[in-house]
Amino acid sequence: ISQVPAPFTDGGVNATEICSPGFSFIPEFVSDVVSNEICIHKRTITRTYKSTDPCNNTGICTQIIMVNDTQAPTFTSNLSNITVHCDSIPTLLPNAEDNCGSFVKVVLLSEDIIPGVCPISFIITRNYRATDTCGNFNDTAQVFFVIDPMPPLVAHDLVNVSLDDNCMK
Repeated sequence: ISQVPAPFTDGGVNATEICSPGFSFIPEFVSDVVSNEICIHKRTITRTYKSTDPCNNTGICTQIIMVNDTQAPTFTSNLSNITVHCDSIPTLLPNAEDNCGSFVKVVLLSEDIIPGVCPISFIITRNYRATDTCGNFNDTAQVFFVIDPMPPLVAHDLVNVSLDDNCMK
């Protein structure tokens, strides 16, 4: 939207009079009419100017501006493959932003788990989609290598026992 030019008010549009060569003047901006709006960054603007000559004859000129966001949002979070401990698997969705500044919705599309050699070591692949308000989307995946580097803790309630061997005579 920031790239849509402002209406011409200072000579960007000129009008000439056929019957009065050399007479030229600046048409006045009349209106912008928005149509075909799918989202704020995908729409048509019909800009109208009018000019009136000294004899009160009026001419109309229209300018068609097509606004079309076709660029998908980009993920801004670090989505490199990482190794994590089994008790610290990330649960937050990654962040994404849109070049037009519109809202971006990030969703988890799928999560695949591949078993490892032991029950607590495995691989998670998460597939994410970021979608802007115009429906442009970007998909990505992140892989988590889940490990369990901690040995088990052995708890015991053993009592020390003393034995006296008085069996010898």
